[in-house]
Amino acid sequence: MKRILVKKREDTVGNALEHIALGDAARWDIDGERHELVALTDVPFAFKVAVKNVKEGDVVVSYGEPIGVASANIAVGECVHVHNLQGQRATN
Repeated sequence: MKRILVKKREDTVGNALEHIALGDAARWDIDGERHELVALTDVPFAFKVAVKNVKEGDVVVSYGEPIGVASANIAVGECVHVHNLQGQRATN
């Protein structure tokens, strides 16, 4: 089973700790609970993968921080990158 890094319960995405191919099962642990998903797309090493469903226009959260806004609906198991995420730059 492949591994995903998710740091905060409110995160909507996690980071692939290895290449995850379409159809691969992947897991992460948060607060002592194990979670799993099946990849709906390929997710290259270090790319983000949705661990919660995100609607177009919703804020995408990683490591407890907003990283952008979904430019399309994103399902659990999809790669999250420039094709479905409008980035936000830090202002400070």
